[in-house]
Amino acid sequence: MTGARALVVDDDPAVRRVIADMLDGLGVKTSTVADVGEALALLKHEPVDFILLDLHLRGEDGMSLAQQAVQLQPDACTIVITGHPSFHSSVEAMRLGVCDYLSKPLSMDALQIAMQRAWRNRGARGSRRLRQSDASRSNVGRDTFVFSSAEMRNLRVQTRRLAELDKPVLIWGEKGVGKSRLARLIHEQSTRREDALVHFRCDALRDGQHDNGLFGEARTAAVPMVNHSRAAFDQASGGTLILSDVERLPLWAQVRLLEQLDRGTQPQGRITVEPPRIIATTSADLKPLVDQGAFVAELYFRLNVLNMRVPPLRQRIDDIRSLASFFLGEQQRGGTHPAPHSLTDEAWQALCKYHWPGNVAELANVIERASLESDSDIIGRATIERLLPQEETLPRNVETITIPVMGDLKEMERAIVREVIHRCSGNKAAAARRLGMHRKTIYRLLQGDVSMIS
Repeated sequence: MTGARALVVDDDPAVRRVIADMLDGLGVKTSTVADVGEALALLKHEPVDFILLDLHLRGEDGMSLAQQAVQLQPDACTIVITGHPSFHSSVEAMRLGVCDYLSKPLSMDALQIAMQRAWRNRGARGSRRLRQSDASRSNVGRDTFVFSSAEMRNLRVQTRRLAELDKPVLIWGEKGVGKSRLARLIHEQSTRREDALVHFRCDALRDGQHDNGLFGEARTAAVPMVNHSRAAFDQASGGTLILSDVERLPLWAQVRLLEQLDRGTQPQGRITVEPPRIIATTSADLKPLVDQGAFVAELYFRLNVLNMRVPPLRQRIDDIRSLASFFLGEQQRGGTHPAPHSLTDEAWQALCKYHWPGNVAELANVIERASLESDSDIIGRATIERLLPQEETLPRNVETITIPVMGDLKEMERAIVREVIHRCSGNKAAAARRLGMHRKTIYRLLQGDVSMIS
């Protein structure tokens, strides 16, 4: 790794110093910062090979920084480090595209192994990202759309029909099921396939933000136009714009998106600009958000002209073997080391019994890690079970938690937290560990509940 560059983001100066010393010993040129603002300023101007960041920065959202880091420097390896590991945050980090997820107290050996593994596979990672961002006509969607189940065969037929209809499409499904891949497949089969395909993550926008990657900079007296990179709408002109996690768009951006859709083809100087086709993906049910005023009704109806629901992986067990075999093949084709070519029968059974809350994205991660860790040509059950999170089961004498099925979402959260604290004999630290959340989050949820705050 001699000559590599790394950015360390941690609000603890002692941790920054220890990591920097270790990286210096490996010949890695290291920059260290203490907060999100400093990190983003550096990432926008200086290319790095590694980004090591603390998930729980003081008063700031490390997960949001992880997402922006992956977007700003997609070829860098982002490694998340947390003192409060949880299954939810590990799946979310994996979904965002981070390379590894390490817990504190941090083992320097574990960090070094994670970085060396990422360094060995940097070529394969870059080639995969290049394929994903290619806007020209390609076979990516056809080559990587792997399935065996009847449910996905039906979806494949549906994508062909949707591709022929030049209208907005709304794709719904849990995180990690492959919504963006289906969106690309629709584009590649449409009449716009020779034009640009642009993928934009809606949760990258901030409330009140003038300059953004979706619409470009607002032209106002207070904010004059400056020379920024072209916005997603401009890049996708005449082609297809995929809006990932459209439910995360701030209301101001929803209104502007609706305005863009209403404008249609517009003249700009001597040329005519054709708007892109919009394919929106979401893991939320948008109708309740419309009823709550959190999503603009007119925009919902415009986007929901055509729709598609992608079932979770646990509902299409037949796809697990096909997908796992494909991901193993990717490791053999793109890796820099010999990779296993199959799994034992017991390992296949372990994969099929697991419920896959992270869906296809989680399966890809498990197969990649198993391939890197296996010393044999065949991956065994022990390797798979070690990589799969252990599902907690309640003791026989513990009843299930009852929560209200109607009412405010926050009150439902508070009901769950109160019940878990009760079952932990009032120990909020233990309850926080059971729930996979920070203790401060519990106190914030229980504000005003005097009986629980003491």
